[in-house]
Amino acid sequence: MEGFKCKVTGATGTGAVAPAQPAVWCEDDPSKCIGGPKQMIFWNNFEANNIEVTGYDLSGSPKSPAYNTKLGFSNGS
Repeated sequence: MEGFKCKVTGATGTGAVAPAQPAVWCEDDPSKCIGGPKQMIFWNNFEANNIEVTGYDLSGSPKSPAYNTKLGFSNGS
């Protein structure tokens, strides 16, 4: 993960981007998914985790956060 400072050209609007929120596990209930900008996933670190998961996912595997639909991330922009 590397942050970039970009200059946007040709914009059609002036609305600000909403602040990023931590993702939540929502595989079992899509209504719990966070829409819009999400923070990077910090998990299994000594400190500063922004997600905690326990138990098993719907396939029976131990929950392991990733940038996929189980945390509300979708393909594309």
